Amino acid sequence: MRQLMFQDDQQFWFETLRNLGLAVYGGSDVGEVVATASPIRASCTGTSPHRRSS
Repeated sequence: MRQLMFQDDQQFWFETLRNLGLAVYGGSDVGEVVATASPIRASCTGTSPHRRSS
């Protein structure tokens, strides 16, 4: 299967795919998973893309 996101990070892709799979059972919403995962970059491990610097 071709990775649609996180081509350089299999762990992020696995977690995203896992959450997308939950949509079948009503455990997630595809749009929300994609919207949340889209701004994340693999190099941002440990930081929030929405965190403001103070």
